[in-house]
This record gives sequence, C-alpha cells and structure tokens, in this order.
Amino acid sequence: MSYEGVMVTPGMPQSLSNDGVAFHAADLLTGSLIDTCTTMFKSDMLSDRSVIQVPFIPELEDNLTFADEGAEIPETKTNAAQLEIPTRKLAALKVLSNEAASYDTHNAEYNGGSQSVRSMITANVIDSIVAKANAVLFGKQTVKSNAHTTSDPLVGLSQLEGTTDLGKLDKNLDPFIDGVSNILAHRGSQKQMVCVAHPYGWAKVSKMRDKLATERPIEPQELIKETDVTSEIIADGDVCKANEAVAQTFIAGMPMFISPDLPSDTILVFDTNNVIVAASPIRINMDNSYAFSRDAMSIRYTYRLGWRVFHPERIGKITVAGAPQGGAPA
Repeated sequence: MSYEGVMVTPGMPQSLSNDGVAFHAADLLTGSLIDTCTTMFKSDMLSDRSVIQVPFIPELEDNLTFADEGAEIPETKTNAAQLEIPTRKLAALKVLSNEAASYDTHNAEYNGGSQSVRSMITANVIDSIVAKANAVLFGKQTVKSNAHTTSDPLVGLSQLEGTTDLGKLDKNLDPFIDGVSNILAHRGSQKQMVCVAHPYGWAKVSKMRDKLATERPIEPQELIKETDVTSEIIADGDVCKANEAVAQTFIAGMPMFISPDLPSDTILVFDTNNVIVAASPIRINMDNSYAFSRDAMSIRYTYRLGWRVFHPERIGKITVAGAPQGGAPA
C-alpha cells in the first residue's frame, strides 16, 4: 500500500496531514473478478497518453529440425509482436460539509469500532470502482477512446469480435467441452481455463437433470463452495473493507465465476493469460479550496483501467437457451 503527500505541514510526519492517498491495485483488486479471471499488470505510470507495451511471440516454431551431431545448427527467425494496452480514467468527485467530514459515527458497529463519514464514502466509491471495472470488462460495453489518442476503444469481452461461437446450452454440457477443446486447439493454457456466467447461466447448469438416473442433477465435476475475499484499506485513520464474495462452481475442470454484468444469455469460456489488464492505483485526493465558500471540502477519486486480448478466437461464447431478460434467476 502506497501513500502520496501533496501538502504537508513542515516538521510533521507526512502521514498525519496527507492530502493525497494512493491504494495500489494489488491491494484492492485481489480476489475480485477482474483480478481472478485475467492477467493483470499494475502500474503507477499510466496516463491518457502512455500505454503498457507487452511483447510476445504469437506463434510456435514450425521449422525446428533435429540437427546432426557435429553439423552446423541452422538459424531460425523469431517473429516478435507487441500488444499495446491503452487505459481510460474512472473518476468520482464528492463534496462534504466540514461538519460532515469531521463527524465520526461512534455508535456504528463497523469493523469493531467507529467510522468517519469520509471513510464510509471512500469505501463505497472504491467498491463502486471495482464493480464498474468488472462491468465494463466482462459486459457488453464499449469505452470510447480519448479524442486526442489513436488507440482503439476498449470493448467488453461479451461483444468482442472474433470470438468462437460454442452454440447453445440447452439439454447437456457439451458447449463447455467444446469450450475446453477450443482453448486447447488454439494452444491456450489448460491450467488457466475459466468460465464466467450470468446468474441465469449458472442456474441453467444447476437445474439440469440426468434422465437416466431418476432426475439426478448433472454434476460430473462440480464443487460448489464460497470464498470470501476481503481487502483492508486505510482512510482517515479508519480501517475500511472492500468486500467481494466469489461463489465458484467447477465444471468440466474449470471454475465457473458468476457475474450479473454479462448479458443474461451469455457464458464466456477462456484462459486467463489471454486477457491482459492494465490497472493503476486508486488515487484519493482531498482539497479544502474548491468548495471553500460553502464551508465544505472535496474528495476526488481516480483510477485508470485498460485491457486487450491476445487471441480473440480463444474466447468461447455459450448462448443460454431460454434465458429471461433482466431480473433474477427464478
């Protein structure tokens, strides 16, 4: 966890009068869907112009040969490529009266002690940032590029072009088997395979029955368990928590993660090292001059996020037959 000071009273410890705080992405995103289902690069140097450049070699060597003993080894050419990941800024601005900013809710039972209003707002904004990051990455959304850049927009995985259609999930689990074979056929990683489903997709799988075994639920490789991942953050001297409980179902050897951010009829099957995410620290800056005439203070929250996919064809898309639109699973 890192801290930034903007204005510090001379002779006093910086931590006692910090006007700016930065929470590293590794601290806040650990255990979240965007961290669990991707390969993440955390950088302090992201801006509207800078990009993360990831070198890679897109193909295996096809012309390797066995060399005779004592013979000269032939030289082969390596075709290197580069993946550029631009980022966009998520931001929020809050204005609090100085009375509200200094108020402590001593009677609130939060983490075993009192919590300031600023800490409550900060915890809420950070949770909202993590939720928004999950929504834009896995959902059917497009984040437009800045006007002064030439980079392509950020496209959510659910509407990314070039993905592989795995068919409909209706009466059996065959689409998941096809998803595994699609990843492996395109030389993806067997150890990094995951699937992400809307709650309707998870419900569809859970309700399937084996007609040959007296309506026994189809559970060939499923294990349902709860994991509660909690990240602690410190703001205004109080300990806050950004919580995201991830419920997992294992199917066809892959963990299934559940997210309402996907379209209700969509399940994605992919390997995590195929999706590269760039994330900055979440920066929190406080200022007493912006709303000085109103006897108030302002708090600004900023966070940069971007992503790219090495091989779109390694992402398989399953369509859930009969999935209702909107609402919660029946």
